[in-house]
Amino acid sequence: MTPDYNKIEKILYILKDNIEKLKDFSNMSIEEFRGDFRNYQSALRLLQISIESIIDMGSHIISRKNLEPPQIYSDIFRILENNKIIGRQCRDRCIEMVKFRNRIVHIYHEIDLDMVLKFIKEDVDDFKLFVYEISELLKG
Repeated sequence: MTPDYNKIEKILYILKDNIEKLKDFSNMSIEEFRGDFRNYQSALRLLQISIESIIDMGSHIISRKNLEPPQIYSDIFRILENNKIIGRQCRDRCIEMVKFRNRIVHIYHEIDLDMVLKFIKEDVDDFKLFVYEISELLKG
């Protein structure tokens, strides 16, 4: 069975929109970011949804293509890479994002806001690599 490209495109749209919203935080100083709870709470939620979206798209593709089922979230990206759906660099970056998501969701009481802002400033473009590679799948 082929992936539901309409579903993937809807999730890609949400992801792209979130990337643009996250960029609003990238020009903030850490003091400004920390100074208003709305900044970091919004950023954390946008990051969580963005990471969940790459997990959801990957899971959907794996399921529809009848690939081996993942045991944990990071397996999703290993399976996609093993099946030449994404490249190694994308796989590695997605696995790091899943680790970051786990911190947001499970270790929320120890979130380092400096690390969150650093991620936004330096690593948000990693989502674009995933968007590009999945968009290539949709074209092909």
